[in-house]
Amino acid sequence: MTGEELERAIDFLLKSGARCDARIEHLSEVVERLSEKVDRQSEDFAQLSARLDSYADTQANIMQVMTRTFERQAEINKSLSKAIRDSNNTLREEIRESNNELRESMREANHELREEIRESNSALREEIRESNKALREEMRELGAATDRRLNALIEAMDRGRDAGR
Repeated sequence: MTGEELERAIDFLLKSGARCDARIEHLSEVVERLSEKVDRQSEDFAQLSARLDSYADTQANIMQVMTRTFERQAEINKSLSKAIRDSNNTLREEIRESNNELRESMREANHELREEIRESNSALREEIRESNKALREEMRELGAATDRRLNALIEAMDRGRDAGR
């Protein structure tokens, strides 16, 4: 190899080394920027993960509240159903007792009315008897008075006949 060839080879090697150094420096800058991006993304991921954990906790809390709410609502519904059944049974029993009392009251009222009607009928019969008795007596008296008048009339006619003979 000649001096000139050696110089060109050295020049080539130096230029190649410089290009390599430039590339390495450029790659170092790219790696540094990528490292910064990875760091930011790691921070973003950590924040996102924290938010996601917070959302998961919130969702778990909401699910617990909803579960307790549904359980409590089921208890309330069961309690209300029982209260309604008990109330209905109580009302049915009160209605049954009231109906029995009304029936008994109606029986007693009917009995009292029948008794009053009997007494009233007896009183009316007695009044009718008394009235009939008074009417009979009056008819007897009227009959007797009529008989007397007829007898007096007959006697007067007999006398008039006897006198005219």
